Amino acid sequence: MTQTLAPAPPPAAPPRPACSDAERQLARDLARELRATGRRADVRTAWVHRGGPLIGALHAVVGVVASLVGIDHPVWGAALAGGTLLSLLLDAGGRVRPLRRLWPARATQAVVSPPPRGAGAGAIDLLLVARTDVPRLGIADRGRLGRLWLGPERLLALALLLLAAVCGTRIAGADDIAVDAVQLAITVAILLAGAALMDRAAAPRRAADVRAADRALDVTLDVLAELDRAPARRLAPTLILCGAGAETLRPFLHEQRRAGVQARDVAVVEVGACATSGIVWASSDGRVLPLRAHPMLLAAAAAAAGDVPEANAHAVRGCGHGLARAARGLRRPAIAVRVPDPAPGEDEPSTERDDDPARAFVLALVRRLDAALAERD
Repeated sequence: MTQTLAPAPPPAAPPRPACSDAERQLARDLARELRATGRRADVRTAWVHRGGPLIGALHAVVGVVASLVGIDHPVWGAALAGGTLLSLLLDAGGRVRPLRRLWPARATQAVVSPPPRGAGAGAIDLLLVARTDVPRLGIADRGRLGRLWLGPERLLALALLLLAAVCGTRIAGADDIAVDAVQLAITVAILLAGAALMDRAAAPRRAADVRAADRALDVTLDVLAELDRAPARRLAPTLILCGAGAETLRPFLHEQRRAGVQARDVAVVEVGACATSGIVWASSDGRVLPLRAHPMLLAAAAAAAGDVPEANAHAVRGCGHGLARAARGLRRPAIAVRVPDPAPGEDEPSTERDDDPARAFVLALVRRLDAALAERD
């Protein structure tokens, strides 16, 4: 009797953390693929300081200390809570990050592919952006918890703000059991936020996370290829593949600003991965301070959802800090579209590009935006 051997499973993709050899190698491989299609592709090296979740956890530790100190020394407790909140806001904003200097700088790479000559008849730069690294996702970033508006950093910021207020009431003379109970609840919230951030810092990168990141890259490249084949009227697409997330996008946006490019001449569309089911676009995003996506881009996404009903796309209020959030922080119109990896037992997305709902949705969003810009002019 002949025994039939099952085919060997495909090798697992590398986890691809930020600033790793796998991430940099992927950037170089993608640049070669883009050049083979006739596009220019520049590989830029940037040095970044990592440590985001651990820095958030450090803020939580200081918050607990501020709560303990605030019981007997409310002035010092208020000062510690307020200073910690300010530091957390500065780190989340991305412009001033003094605590990041505690981590050594490491090299990452970005791939920038400007539009070919003659592509796009308009003067609006469409920046199609995606990540080449795979970030860590903790328990608070997955499933139902991942769909909540209140993420760990935002919970920590609110708790620090309330702690400063409670210390202020102690300074004013209120010092009864009700104040103690409120401060205890705030301290528990700080501990929960710190635990969620530590969990994110130690979480492994799952195979599904890598597959979802790869799918987001594939969707971005497919949309770019379609826009090169059938150019938009008012949009000239530039592809930016970012290692280490927003740390490599900000220098490009600053470079545009120094060159005199105005916000009205730029639109940023991020295609990223999500740990929840379904294709979504973020109506607002931000780990601490949420920023709303541009109204014209939100209208284009809503219209695209009607154009591609099989995508089942819908809006969510995000609590992440992706590439679109960084662009909005620099006052650039931006929106984030996130595509998931199919859960076990679900149908895999079609290998035919025309049948991929994620690709169809992003392309419809771009076409709707292009039509709105043409009507505006």
